[in-house]
Amino acid sequence: MEKINALYLGAHIYSPKLRPEWRAQAAITQAMFNVEDDQQLEDYLYAQARRMIYIAHNYIQPIVVFLEQSHAQYADSNKDKLFSKWKDTLIEIQNTQQQGKYTDTSLLALDC
Repeated sequence: MEKINALYLGAHIYSPKLRPEWRAQAAITQAMFNVEDDQQLEDYLYAQARRMIYIAHNYIQPIVVFLEQSHAQYADSNKDKLFSKWKDTLIEIQNTQQQGKYTDTSLLALDC
């Protein structure tokens, strides 16, 4: 699970530019995420959500399901936190998908 979490973090999902060049007359999203308007911002958020969902469903979900079904317990509390974080993330993704919201900024709060 740690390796998959590292893969997710390495994908820089929802990560702003490291050195944005913001001009006061432009929207901050233009500088931070390299978008020009609201439609591009929606497209960006949708694409980032799809990337996160792909990793969560294809890599994390099978591990979470296995650990839940086998009643496995981690000895290390850091691993427990990682398991809980991803389990909560999968629940939040499911709730968001049921509502049909992929561009909703609540996905930004998942902070995986």
